[in-house]
Amino acid sequence: MAKRLLTALLAVTLLAAATIAWTERPRPGGELIRRALDASTSLRQAQTLITVNGVAEARRFQQPLSLAAGAPIAVPDLDNLGYRLTALRFGEGGAELFYQGRDGETLTLCLHPSDGSVHLDRYQRGALRLVLWQDERLTMTASAELPATRLQKLAAHAYAALQP
Repeated sequence: MAKRLLTALLAVTLLAAATIAWTERPRPGGELIRRALDASTSLRQAQTLITVNGVAEARRFQQPLSLAAGAPIAVPDLDNLGYRLTALRFGEGGAELFYQGRDGETLTLCLHPSDGSVHLDRYQRGALRLVLWQDERLTMTASAELPATRLQKLAAHAYAALQP
């Protein structure tokens, strides 16, 4: 009886260890997600938050946004999806664009130069979801506390709208 109990405990322990090892393994793109989160954290430490009233007003910052992103970009207009551009922030190595949804939710786009690889990934930390789109020239991270399908739709539209 004791031998069976010990064998069962050992099997459960091994299964738990294997599950932890599997869920904690580095995912492809994990380094990109870490860098995107680091860039966003760095930008949050920047002191300058520029308040804007929509995309038309923000277009005057298109050149600094392009410099911060490391590539020519257009300011994404998400009004038709219910998100109005309300603020910009510039920092070392990138820029952030803040959009306010009709229900008060915030969508943040973080833009910075790409490392040259092409990548798409999704990530979740608590209620915060993140979609990372990267091409050869630009990395865009969209983050919000939204359902995954809604955030993916917004991220796809924003990424396409970045193209000048």
